[in-house]
Amino acid sequence: MEQREIARNEHTQNIRAGISVLKTMYGLSIDEYDYLDIAVDSLRDIRNFGTTEHVAYITVREDGKIPLPCNLDIIDALTTEHMGRKAYNTRKEYDVDGMVGTDTYYTCWGIMDNLGHTWQPGLGGFKGKGYISYRLEGRFLIVDKHHAGTRVALAYTGIIVDLEGFPVITRKQANALAAIAAKTLMIKGANKGEKGAASMIEFYTGLAGRLKQAASIPEDITDNEVDELFNAQTTFNRKTYNRPTKYNK
Repeated sequence: MEQREIARNEHTQNIRAGISVLKTMYGLSIDEYDYLDIAVDSLRDIRNFGTTEHVAYITVREDGKIPLPCNLDIIDALTTEHMGRKAYNTRKEYDVDGMVGTDTYYTCWGIMDNLGHTWQPGLGGFKGKGYISYRLEGRFLIVDKHHAGTRVALAYTGIIVDLEGFPVITRKQANALAAIAAKTLMIKGANKGEKGAASMIEFYTGLAGRLKQAASIPEDITDNEVDELFNAQTTFNRKTYNRPTKYNK
């Protein structure tokens, strides 16, 4: 069932979508790894990451430490596994236990660090049956050691990432990344003395700036917000053509 207060997600494209735009729109090619470096660095300024509600079922270590998911944005609650499967069963599940210690896990954290993303601890003040008290320590939650060996449920809002840990982007962000990559290619070409490259730097600089600014503005809007806009435009107080209107009652 759709929720009217939830905005439609526009973050649907892989971060590499800009490579296709670069080739199709500007006839330029770029090394994939060079593009990824440019893309991640540019997204530090563009921001506007897509997020969704997650739940992760994580095994508590013997020292009471719980490793955090690398796409964490805001912690919503920490509960027992039993409560989590009842209270948060509609959320997207994120497999932390299967990732911890792998190259993918460390790569994902590295990407988040390069994006300059800082996550928020959230409210963390829930108390009562099923909720677990915790404190933060780096990339871990610390709980009482009597939870060691058990699985707990971490409900959190997280950045939407692909299997490699790169954030999923919007169409406008793909266009912006392509223009930024084109500008970079022109600058490199000019430095190497390539014919015509220097004359195109100004064009791509202006284009990249405009598209980058546009990509920083969220595209999504909720149905409730649309209704509010229509309500403001559709009232019974509006002026009728060739009819006098009294504003004072």
